[in-house]
Amino acid sequence: MSSGLSKLNKNAPKEKWNFVNFDVQDGLPGYSSSKASWIGKDGEIFLGGIDGITYFYPGKINEVKPDVVLEDIKVLDVSLKSDSSEIKLPKSILKLDELHLSYMQNNISFEFTSIHFSRPQKNKIAYLLEGFNNHWISTDRNFVSFTNLNPGEYTFRLKGSNGDGIWNDLERTVKIIISPPWWRTTSAYFGYFFIIALSAFGFDRVQRKRILQKQQALAKDKELVQAKEIEKAYTELKATQSQLIQSEKMASLGELTAGIAHEIQNPLNFVNNFSEVSNELIDEMNEELDKGDIEEAKAIASDIKKNLEKINHHGKRADAIVKGMLQHSRTSSGVKEPTDINALADEYLRLAYHGLRAKDKSFNATIITDFDKTIGMIGIIPQDIGRVILNLITNAFYVVNEKKIALTGSATAQYEPTIWVSTKKIGNQVSISVKDNGNGIPREIKDKIFQPFFTTKPTGQGTGLGLSLSYDIVKTHGGELKVETKEGEGSEFVIIFS
Repeated sequence: MSSGLSKLNKNAPKEKWNFVNFDVQDGLPGYSSSKASWIGKDGEIFLGGIDGITYFYPGKINEVKPDVVLEDIKVLDVSLKSDSSEIKLPKSILKLDELHLSYMQNNISFEFTSIHFSRPQKNKIAYLLEGFNNHWISTDRNFVSFTNLNPGEYTFRLKGSNGDGIWNDLERTVKIIISPPWWRTTSAYFGYFFIIALSAFGFDRVQRKRILQKQQALAKDKELVQAKEIEKAYTELKATQSQLIQSEKMASLGELTAGIAHEIQNPLNFVNNFSEVSNELIDEMNEELDKGDIEEAKAIASDIKKNLEKINHHGKRADAIVKGMLQHSRTSSGVKEPTDINALADEYLRLAYHGLRAKDKSFNATIITDFDKTIGMIGIIPQDIGRVILNLITNAFYVVNEKKIALTGSATAQYEPTIWVSTKKIGNQVSISVKDNGNGIPREIKDKIFQPFFTTKPTGQGTGLGLSLSYDIVKTHGGELKVETKEGEGSEFVIIFS
């Protein structure tokens, strides 16, 4: 035992086996090369040496683990135990388990010691600052410093060992919390996020506004171009519409030409005949005057006067027909005037009939009229409503004539074309009806008959504008144009003025 005694604890797991050495500092009297030893019955060991005998019980040798003490903490080289320290501790450093510092107080020193009075010069201390390093550092010094620690949470851990290398499992720990600067706090980051989000939102709004303004400017320019194109197209459409209306008007005027000629021819024949007769009567009257027969001359003069009255009557009739034709051909004044609707309907009925007869001598139809004499005068634009009545009657004559032609030579050749024209006053309403016994209007085209350019007539026989213009004229008068029809039986068009 020249160097002392060594103890091996075989009761521990093999990987933890270690030797614990004892020397004079542990109470041995000295070192000797003597091998004199003896173990008593109770396990007591006797060792002989030059300085005497050493005896002891191995089982009574205690392994005393050291205590570690945290003696002081310095922040920015100022002890927390000092009165000059700005940091006021809630408890003594010996019991302190948590320390709060600001981000500027990030230079920290720890002073500590390991308490074990057996061979204290061999005591060792290990430390670990969790959050800064991840391994234990063993040191013989009693202090350690950490500088420029980042804001965050750290745990300073201490443990000590005695001179035999036995470490104390009971650690001394202090939690260190270094607060970040205000600009690195959670609320600050929320503020940054809010500001960034607000800025991004504002930037997005500004960009969207710029894009929208640009799009609106482009759209405005495009709208101006489209507006000019629409205005140009509208002007052309109005011009075309005027031409089409004039064409339709001239077409209906053409329908009337033969009828008007026929109507004028009758009064002219009367005028011519009565003029010739009157001329002969004047010669006879002169002869009677030469004979001195005054009574006979007066009788002849009376006949001449009657003839002149007839000439005047038929001349006025021809004048009225001409005026009616001029009214039909000229542009509407747009001014309503009191009009005898019965006379207007009768006039255009006769003109339409004679016009069709002039083109087709074989045509004939039964015409039934029923005019309500209580209607009196109503405020309309006569030339416009006259065109509507003429169009409806002309269409009625056309469909009954087409049906008669289709039935010619068949078993149903007994068909008699018939047109009913009537007026009626019910309360504040006045209606004009034009009815026929033609083939009626098929269901699939009934909703299209008032559309512009829609016609069932062969190419060249209709413009497709008659009913469309008639519908617009009646609407302009605040009225309504209706149609009731049955396939194979006929149709009835009714104009209603309120």
